Amino acid sequence: TIVAAALIALAALTATGCAKKRSANSIRIGCLTGHVIPIVAEHNGYLAEQGLSNVEIFVFGGGPAEIEAFTSGDLDVILTGDLPAYNGIVNGLDLRFIGSYSASYKSNALIVRDDAGIATFADLRGKRLAVPFGTNIQSLAYEYLAAGGLTADDATVINLSCADAVNALKARDVDAIVVWNPWVQLAYKEEGITVLSDTSDFRNFVCPISTSAAFLDAHGDTIQKVLAAFDKAATWITANKAAAAQIAADYYQISDVSSILLGLEDNDISIKLTDDKVDGLRKGAVKNYEFGIVKNKIDVDKYLHQDLTASFK
Repeated sequence: TIVAAALIALAALTATGCAKKRSANSIRIGCLTGHVIPIVAEHNGYLAEQGLSNVEIFVFGGGPAEIEAFTSGDLDVILTGDLPAYNGIVNGLDLRFIGSYSASYKSNALIVRDDAGIATFADLRGKRLAVPFGTNIQSLAYEYLAAGGLTADDATVINLSCADAVNALKARDVDAIVVWNPWVQLAYKEEGITVLSDTSDFRNFVCPISTSAAFLDAHGDTIQKVLAAFDKAATWITANKAAAAQIAADYYQISDVSSILLGLEDNDISIKLTDDKVDGLRKGAVKNYEFGIVKNKIDVDKYLHQDLTASFK
């Protein structure tokens, strides 16, 4: 529609204007609760080492809200799941995938109440299944249903944030949830709750680091500095997981440090955008389109900038 086109044009202008106004030592980063890399990069001074003295980190409960802030020109670099990025692209954002902060077959999971009678995917029929819509694990909920020969019409699929989903499961308001770490570990620690499946038999879930084409063109050196700081943070985290988990837990005010630590054990947090991760992003785009979550097919390769992390280990 004309209105939609105008909004997309306005978003593009906003992003372009934002890119021109940012100074070389300034960066605004968006991430989700539990993300460790940007917090350690700031805490350990790696961003400052790169000359980025004016760093702002904004934390969101889910990718859709983060994309909205990015569209409004309030963020320069974002760490999201793949689906929010795909929806941004479909809605006119000229995103660029410049790295990844997480890739895992285990960090997302289907968790069930032991008394709900769910021993197989087919047992999800007629059950109440909560998942945060608009995030990269919305499609995973449908993949679990499909693995049991079911569709979304065979269960009551409810839109809840990870935090609300865990609380709803504990309160017996839902029978099963699909969440990511640290919420997987936080839920699993509760009595009468079981992790039925991770994604080992499905696909590698890759979470990209993104920026806009406009910001990359205007501030390519700044982007390279951010990625270098993130890469140094990822290396340090890998060698100091317990300390890193404590830093993140303190920042997010999460009392259960072990939930973040276990999440680190399950993730490839290297920044380099490898061919294997690109394959995961491609499969994510296909799955989200197949389930009708993304309305258009997306050629992931058009938005890739693997060269920016090519020198990373």
